[in-house]
Amino acid sequence: MEKIQLTDNFFLYQFDDTNEINIVVLTHNNKALLFDTGYPEIAKEVLNHLKKEDLQPEIIINTHYHPDHINGNFVFKECKFMGSEYYKQNFELFEALNPTTEFVKPTTLIKDGDIFHFGSFELKFFYTPGHCRDCLITVINDEITHVADLLMLTNSGKHTLPYISYDGNIDEHIKSLELLKSLKFKTLLPSHGKLLKASETISHAIHLRTYYLEQLKDLGKLAKVENCLCDHSDIYDRLEFHKTNIENVFGRI
Repeated sequence: MEKIQLTDNFFLYQFDDTNEINIVVLTHNNKALLFDTGYPEIAKEVLNHLKKEDLQPEIIINTHYHPDHINGNFVFKECKFMGSEYYKQNFELFEALNPTTEFVKPTTLIKDGDIFHFGSFELKFFYTPGHCRDCLITVINDEITHVADLLMLTNSGKHTLPYISYDGNIDEHIKSLELLKSLKFKTLLPSHGKLLKASETISHAIHLRTYYLEQLKDLGKLAKVENCLCDHSDIYDRLEFHKTNIENVFGRI
């Protein structure tokens, strides 16, 4: 795990595990607000580090209700939990699939356009379905946008192929990427992988994913992954997502 300082009172814990998860932390006095909690082992490690820095977790924002984002919630169960108003379907599915995990429901539901303040931070929430039904992105002080899994990378900076979950939607994913392109911010912060800063780099990352999704939509269930990429395959990661995307969008071949 590596701690990366972004600005005053704003940092992230970046994990070099299979999922390359980022746990983002905002602080105010000795209180902390976290974006997601990861898996239980990640949540416990984060909590231990926060305690060493005399920070008390107060608020958890769950960007969406997939296991790699919420399974560690019980580690922080004394916190206030905020999540999408559309959380229920994924919450109940993964609760049923993981009967030994203690799942924690949101105590505050977030709607598109909601604004929340934490210390010096203004958080603007936008509903961005496509990856899944309940995905949220957050613009922080009009400077940094936490994009959850709408756009993912690796820690080395490779572009992770878009992933459309069982409850995702290809048209909504494209629309959400278009919304992201229209927002005001300087740094793009994903839940997985390296953050992006330069505006042209961010625009290119959005274009790579929009192109892939549009090609997949046009070519249909027999589309080969190489025909859906607009750049050399060496810059991409998780090309195996393509098969799952076809199954979730068009059904099994």
